[in-house]
Amino acid sequence: MSDVTSEDRTQAMLGHLSLIILGVIGPLIFWLINKDKPGFARDQNVEALNFGILGAIVTIVTCGFGQIVVIIFAIIAAIAANKGESYRYPLNWRLVK
Repeated sequence: MSDVTSEDRTQAMLGHLSLIILGVIGPLIFWLINKDKPGFARDQNVEALNFGILGAIVTIVTCGFGQIVVIIFAIIAAIAANKGESYRYPLNWRLVK
């Protein structure tokens, strides 16, 4: 995406990284901020929110061990978003569109 602005990249990156600190609440906040705006930031925040929902379920079921996977993929996604590249989490459950 060549037309991705610096602000969009930052919003997307922070949405992914917020999974690490705030869990599903972080991407939810960024999604609410960007839900009515078309483009890169909204797309990536939806992706992070969906992965956050799945990650919360997996973390509960695995007694916390799933959080390691969430952290790793959130960092990978944040790096891609910072470059302006769309990232899709593997095995994501896309509830929010």
